[in-house]
Amino acid sequence: MLRVEGRRRQFFAEVSHELRTPVTVIRGESDIALRAGDDPVDLKASLRRISDAAKDLSARVQDLLDAARSGSHDYAFVLAPHSLPALIGPVVAQMQALARYRGIALSLAPVPDCRVVADGERLQQALTTVLDNALRYTPEGGEVRVSALRQRDSVAIQVDDDGPGMSEEDLAHALDPQFRGRAAAAHPSGAGLGLSIADRILQAHGGSIELSPREPRGLRVQLHLPLDTDGA
Repeated sequence: MLRVEGRRRQFFAEVSHELRTPVTVIRGESDIALRAGDDPVDLKASLRRISDAAKDLSARVQDLLDAARSGSHDYAFVLAPHSLPALIGPVVAQMQALARYRGIALSLAPVPDCRVVADGERLQQALTTVLDNALRYTPEGGEVRVSALRQRDSVAIQVDDDGPGMSEEDLAHALDPQFRGRAAAAHPSGAGLGLSIADRILQAHGGSIELSPREPRGLRVQLHLPLDTDGA
């Protein structure tokens, strides 16, 4: 019984954590739209990104409703072949508003034209979570870079930031739920759930998440996924 209750608490904490990013994106895009003046192109682009963030918010609320109705306290995954550029591009585009809001340059290198078998929404959720973390810890004026490296039978989605990075001690526990490293002291609003959520999503796809320090500072996060060999 205690185990079930613990899983229930963890699930609702995770979904609640995931509500924050689309809300922040909507707030940032709203500010951009208000400053756009009479430029219809900029205004339309902001409204489109607000609409996308609202869809993400609706999906997270639906997770809560589904859990309340069914009593299941876990994510459902629907796997299908997806183009990797089509998965990564919209996430980076949506997070641009948050990057601008925080004074950070967010860039995306050309993504290899390959396919993965994934739950597209969940995989984008994992990447959004990693990007949110990178933008949270990168100082104003810094840069966050997204790229993808195709390997023999897998692909790694890579996020590099200019934040304080992590010590070896922190890296050993970074994927533990509710773990907050030393750098988190400057960000008291965090819950220490983001990377553990991304890790669970990657594991459900037969993949993994890898963290490593960057020189002279910063953190590299790699999301490793098997390729769709039938459609690659």
